[in-house]
Amino acid sequence: MDLEQRFEEETGKKVYIQKSAGKHHELIKTVSPEFVKYLKDKIYDQEVVKIVKVSPSQLFKVAFDVDGTLIYQIGPNEDTPRYDVISLLYRLKDFGCQIYVWSGSGIDYTHRWCQKLGLTEVIVIDKGVIKPDLAVDDEIINLGVINLRV
Repeated sequence: MDLEQRFEEETGKKVYIQKSAGKHHELIKTVSPEFVKYLKDKIYDQEVVKIVKVSPSQLFKVAFDVDGTLIYQIGPNEDTPRYDVISLLYRLKDFGCQIYVWSGSGIDYTHRWCQKLGLTEVIVIDKGVIKPDLAVDDEIINLGVINLRV
């Protein structure tokens, strides 16, 4: 078990590192306080300026649609995963985003596809229940603060 996992299991908290970039701050990764020293010593030349503890309500919320976004139809009754989009989902999760999955086909349908795709660390909700910071869909939509068509 790595330091981040151990810290999260022991405390139930996530810790975010930000590095100085002039007036801007860049989110590096969800890490434990013990990992700060490693970041300073091994990875980044820039000074790590602060550790910010955040609650889940403060996380960047990203919602992914199922049909056409996480999967696409390749035949009359045959769907296949869109691994490029699933990779994006995991990358955003790694950066500390709260991931939601929804579908216009309903919550049960969404649960089934999340199980088939192995998406166990996501929150399944009805489409449009929240306004996420980023909504990812294969259609032109206006469901998030930012809307990304894939």
